[in-house]
Parts: sequence; structure tokens; C-alpha cells
Amino acid sequence: MQEHGRHALNAVGAAIRNARRAGHAQVHLRLVLKPGGDAGLLSGILAEYAHQPDARRVDILFSGPADRAGFLRDGRADVGLLYAPFDPLDGLAHETLLTEDRVVIVPSGHRLAGHASVRMSDLEGETLPRWKGVPGGDGTGPEVADVVQMLHMITVSRMIGVLPRSLVEPLPAGLVCVPVTDPPPSRLVLAWNEQDRRPLVASFVAAALGTRRHGTRYR
Repeated sequence: MQEHGRHALNAVGAAIRNARRAGHAQVHLRLVLKPGGDAGLLSGILAEYAHQPDARRVDILFSGPADRAGFLRDGRADVGLLYAPFDPLDGLAHETLLTEDRVVIVPSGHRLAGHASVRMSDLEGETLPRWKGVPGGDGTGPEVADVVQMLHMITVSRMIGVLPRSLVEPLPAGLVCVPVTDPPPSRLVLAWNEQDRRPLVASFVAAALGTRRHGTRYR
């Protein structure tokens, strides 16, 4: 009940801010994402959006590991690039832009480095990262705040990591990624507050859908 109440207050606050912003013709559109969390799609989306007759300037906001949904619920951002099933999507409208596999990242000398694929059970006994600001994670290793920190720790053999493939490409020298076959695929989604019906947002969503990749990305 408390969680629903918090979401309701966020929605009210976001609606007030959006109503105030709707009256300003020169208002910018604010897009939130994690650093490197666009799967290479952002430049194409921005180029497509620039052709919209009502296109505005897009301000890019960078989030921490797990707070992008909060940016959208409380009105700090208008649209966001989120990863499902990792980011909570309740209270948000969303469209899938890309579906891809997950990979485990290991040092080139690791016991799993030569495998064509692995299952989650193959990772038992391995050290996984603890993501800063993400409660209830399964990791037992050092805390990391972003993918760059995680890759550094994998390079010095302090941990391994499991992520959507696009978040670790291109892979630094000395590391190997191996597909993990049994978890559900990761989806990169464009999300926005489900109460937000502004043309500002609808125009950006339409541009993004015009550039999305069809099918599932595996290697």
C-alpha cells in the first residue's frame, strides 16, 4: 500500500510539472539512460527525431545503475532507455526497441572462456558484482557503480559479470563474453510515464519506433 501511495504522489507531482512545462514552446525534451545504455541506437533515434516538425532540443541525463524508472515517474525526465527485466516498468508505458541475449564476461584465461555457451548453473561458485544502489542483488563480490568499473574488476580476476550483450561491446582486450542460454532475453525499451500524453513525448516515441531493430539479437 505504501508503495502504491508513493507512486501516486510521484504521478501527481509529474503531472503538475508537465502541465507547467506544456505551456512553454521552447521546452526541451529530457532523455535519461545509463552511460553506454543505448545499444548504439541513440544517434539514429536523435537523427530521426530531428526530422519531426515539432522536434525540440533533447537534453541527455545519465542515471545510476537502477534509478531511471524513478526519473520518469517523478518527472525529472520525459523519456528513458531502460532494460527489462532489470528496470521496473510499473507505472510506465514502454515500447521494445531491441531484444538481445545476455552474456557472461570473464577473463580470457577463465575456465568458461572457451565455451560456446553456458547456463546459469555453470556460474555457481563464481563471484558476481554487487551493484551500487540495487537492493537485494545476488552478487557477493565488490560493489560497482557502472559497467566500466565492473570490467576493470573482471580484468583483474576479482569477479565475473552477466549483462545484456550491448552493454559490454566493444569488449576490452583480455576479456571474453560467452552467451548464457537459459535466462530470458534482455529488452532495451523506450519508456515514459503512462500518464504523460503530451505531443512532445509522442513525437519522440514515434521517431524511436521508426528506427528500432526487429527480431532478437544473438551471436
